[in-house]
Amino acid sequence: MKALYSIIAASFLLMASSLTVFADTKDNKIAKKPEPAFYPLPNGQPGLMDKKMKDFLESRADNPSQQKLDAMLQQVDKITVDGGPKERFSTKDAEKIKTFKKSLQIVEDPKTFGHCMCWGDPQIYLYSGKKQIAHLSCQHGFAIRWNDGWKWDARLKDGSLLTEWLSANGAPRLKRYVEDDRKRAEESEHALKKWLAAMPPSLTPYTKEVLGEEAGWNVFMPAGGKAGKPATQEPSSKYSKYWKALNAAYKGKDSQILALLTWFGSGAGPWSGFPSYEELPERMLVEIDTKDILHAVQGKSLSKEQLEGTARYFAGWSFCQSKNELRLVPSTLQKVLLAHVEKSANQDNIERARAAFKVK
Repeated sequence: MKALYSIIAASFLLMASSLTVFADTKDNKIAKKPEPAFYPLPNGQPGLMDKKMKDFLESRADNPSQQKLDAMLQQVDKITVDGGPKERFSTKDAEKIKTFKKSLQIVEDPKTFGHCMCWGDPQIYLYSGKKQIAHLSCQHGFAIRWNDGWKWDARLKDGSLLTEWLSANGAPRLKRYVEDDRKRAEESEHALKKWLAAMPPSLTPYTKEVLGEEAGWNVFMPAGGKAGKPATQEPSSKYSKYWKALNAAYKGKDSQILALLTWFGSGAGPWSGFPSYEELPERMLVEIDTKDILHAVQGKSLSKEQLEGTARYFAGWSFCQSKNELRLVPSTLQKVLLAHVEKSANQDNIERARAAFKVK
């Protein structure tokens, strides 16, 4: 997940055109963020960027520095936090300010520097007397941006110290977001381990290639035959080396197909909105004659994963678009597949199965 914090390339940026207000508190004036102006992306790239992004790209400011940050923090005697209407507060409490300062220990390794495309939340305004001396913003609980202080966002050595401080003093939303992100990351890791465990052993030497260099998103593009014309395992197949590995490990076509169906049925769960690395077994199945797949599954006692993979494949977009051969799937098998899916807790999968398997 280290790549998540690299500079993000965007072809367009949607921004609200109205003024955004950052309310301070009682004795501070309301600071208004200027209405965004839009500029062409650099180097002739298509799209637009707002003034904030333009200023960042043109900035010649220093790299993040703990020494510079500490020198500024020594002057702070008041902190104002703005996380929206329900998460605004100010404090002059010396102990709270001391704890806040301790939370801002950054990583100074240039390899960790980056720039998030979002504004950051919440915003933190630091004062010395009546003068605002710094404007920080929190980036997803693990980094901070010092607006006008340095160019790059800086990773925190321990982001939890800042999120806990904010939560304890009246701005708990960031902590909830961080906890939700952690939970989703754990779920994704569990789903990936499950999927890799179901991967045919003969394909494991290609694991890194299958996942891709950047965590395995959108690696494989659609492949397969034209509608109504079953594709075959041609030597020119994009996946010929995978087929070669399967042919060496599985001596029968049925066993190869069942291995792919097991793999395809071992995904994260959703048939829509899933990690794109899950597409590989489906793309390979599309290259198999539909009659061969039916021969492999009919009259067999299929495992839960094989039933899931078969239902997912026959009800899926790739099969319908590439083959358009659902008419070849016997109604008895469609009923079995539909019954299997209807036992799941995923309503979207159920609706997709019902739309495909129109049997009573």
